[in-house]
Amino acid sequence: MNEWLAGNSRADLAEQPEQTDGTEWLSLKEASELLSVAPSTVRRWADCGRIPTHRTPGGHRRFDGAAVRAMVRATTTAHGVPASLWAVSARSLGQQPWHAHFAQPAMAEQMRGLGQRLLGLLIQYLVWHGDDSRFLSDGRAVGASYGQAARAAGVSMRETVQAFLYFRGAFWRMALQLPPVAQASDVPEIIRISERIDHFMNEVLLSTIGAYE
Repeated sequence: MNEWLAGNSRADLAEQPEQTDGTEWLSLKEASELLSVAPSTVRRWADCGRIPTHRTPGGHRRFDGAAVRAMVRATTTAHGVPASLWAVSARSLGQQPWHAHFAQPAMAEQMRGLGQRLLGLLIQYLVWHGDDSRFLSDGRAVGASYGQAARAAGVSMRETVQAFLYFRGAFWRMALQLPPVAQASDVPEIIRISERIDHFMNEVLLSTIGAYE
């Protein structure tokens, strides 16, 4: 313990969790990382009463750990995306010129698996704070697999891109339901999230097209 304390500055120690009357208090950084949202979002939620807070003698704000962890659990539960978000009109889908190519059982099952994998990666990419390069890399790999499978099935690049763009809307609807997205109220945060969604999906699409070249 003494060695650990000796290796930390006073500033570092000020960021450690506090215990007051059995309550766990988290620093802004800790709460932000647990919730996978920007510090400004944590402050806003605290200001509107969603997260109980108190001030240290030095004036630093601390956040109720139990409340933060409850919000984390709620967010994790929400990652089980309802099937309704994927729902598309069967009539509309059947009218798409590319639909017949993807309707064969084996092809449909493969595309469904790739779609579920891509959905999971997008969710992690949106809520992760830190190095997210691995999610982009895996997303590109899924895009390449999608393009390779479509090309092997005789689907043209144009029709493959049309199908991708059609279902891209489903990914956007899903993303808008995630708590970090749905609860964002300040314009800069909304723009940041939108740009991340577009960047991720654009990278996947470029990899899909690359599989034809």
